[in-house]
Amino acid sequence: MKRILLIVGLISGLWLQGQCYESVHLGGGHTVALKSDGTLWGWGRADAGQLHSSVTREYIPKQLGTASDWYSVFCGGLNTFAIKNNGTLWGTGSNNYGCLGGNSTTQVFSTFQQIGTDTNWTKVAASANFTIGLKTDGTVWGWGQNDYFQLGQGSSSAQQLFPLQIGTATDWVDIAVSTDATGFALKSDGTLWGWGFNPSSLLSYGNSNISEVVPIQITTVNTWVKMRVGGSHILAQKADGTLWAWGGGEHAIGQGGAVIVTNTPQPLGTGIWKDFAAGPAESIGIKSDGTLWVWGINDLGQLGDGTTTNRNVPTQIGTANDWETVQYSLSFHTMLTKTDGTIWYWGPNNYYATYGGNTVVSTVAVQMPNVCVGPTLSSEDFTAANSIALYPNPSKWMVTLDYQLETAAQLQVIDVSGRVVLERELAAAETSFQFETTAMASGVYAVQVLGKDGGVWRSKLIVE
Repeated sequence: MKRILLIVGLISGLWLQGQCYESVHLGGGHTVALKSDGTLWGWGRADAGQLHSSVTREYIPKQLGTASDWYSVFCGGLNTFAIKNNGTLWGTGSNNYGCLGGNSTTQVFSTFQQIGTDTNWTKVAASANFTIGLKTDGTVWGWGQNDYFQLGQGSSSAQQLFPLQIGTATDWVDIAVSTDATGFALKSDGTLWGWGFNPSSLLSYGNSNISEVVPIQITTVNTWVKMRVGGSHILAQKADGTLWAWGGGEHAIGQGGAVIVTNTPQPLGTGIWKDFAAGPAESIGIKSDGTLWVWGINDLGQLGDGTTTNRNVPTQIGTANDWETVQYSLSFHTMLTKTDGTIWYWGPNNYYATYGGNTVVSTVAVQMPNVCVGPTLSSEDFTAANSIALYPNPSKWMVTLDYQLETAAQLQVIDVSGRVVLERELAAAETSFQFETTAMASGVYAVQVLGKDGGVWRSKLIVE
């Protein structure tokens, strides 16, 4: 009971701080954060209405409107989408080519507009000028620019002002978009599908730069669990935690220049990754041990290693091992969080104020002052003879806990109220345990492994 109370105390204590958020989300040059009280807050670039205002920029966190019933938030390049507790979808900011989805040709909205009347939205993925959305019934919908068939309708058009269903399948579980004009979706059977623009054989070999007009299956693999898409390359993770890349760019797919263009997944080492992000020609990842790795084009210092040297294989930045999440924006910004809840950025900041109003271009990580993301859990690690990894995180439907233990241990998954939602004994002879998250409410959970020898390992788990 004392251990459970400790977790609750850590969570509650962090959320009692003035500007600590349940989750943070990076857009083109703006950041939007969700508080546990259901309010939205944002900072950075604001000139397109993406921060629910008409100002040019916000240097410090500002509340987006007065609503307190927001459930989740997603950022596009120059707009912001959010879903309320009742499942309705809303958007503010740029509506170029109808990418806001509100059935209007007005180019900019500085307040949230409801998108249709449906009450079963669960996720949004937004590129510069087109958007796709996932509903709880497993259907995928698209709106905005459609010149390269990025809406998967079988026909192209200049713009689509309101959501149209993409195909007829009802078993989609996740979605992603490229920084250009390609859409991807993951099915519950672990297969990956894509449509739209096909640069560098991103979708199908031999048809490079020719669009795929409707969703087609990408590879025969059926163990995909997570993907992030750049301009002409994709990073995808398998259920075993390994990371793979394909598409174009001798640097972006991290193969040392030996492979430049391919539609065959290429492994990025043999380690387990807990988060990763893709830019137009850049890739950034965090391994299960909390170390940070980068590869790709670096002419603007966008890899955050303090240089402008391109990296054609994954290259570690520093020696820190407490990195937690990473996001990349269309404007060459990177936002990261650490296990202590701190938020960090690198990239151009002369206009967007993404880290405290500084007007510099930072080629190394700079901490955003006076804000944090939680809950944050102290980590009293097991001895070096033990190793534990939790992935994928965030999770949509399945989580794997890999471990090597000298003695038996107890696994506990605890929600923010302190309720144990999962408890299981872990035998030293075992090495892996999987559990589904589909029945768990979206939010943040504490995961802890309590060793019989007194060792404690803790992490947070985000369920989408």
